[in-house]
Amino acid sequence: MMRSVSAGVRSYGMGASLGYQLMTNTWLALGYNLRGMGDRDFAGAGYKNRGPFVTLRMKVDQDTLGLNDHGEKTRPLSAE
Repeated sequence: MMRSVSAGVRSYGMGASLGYQLMTNTWLALGYNLRGMGDRDFAGAGYKNRGPFVTLRMKVDQDTLGLNDHGEKTRPLSAE
């Protein structure tokens, strides 16, 4: 359900999805919306429409890219 309290508008949707963790931080979901809900502000969000959908989600951050390696790549600051 999407609701705008100030405008007094409600929109309902109904569907189901199944997901599978492909690898760490990666999720694939397949689903079908029996009753989609549309909103011009979310036109690019296809999973809110009626019918089948596929969603692939990935978490990408500094750990994924190896930017938090705390190896001996830098020298510690000295008290000079």
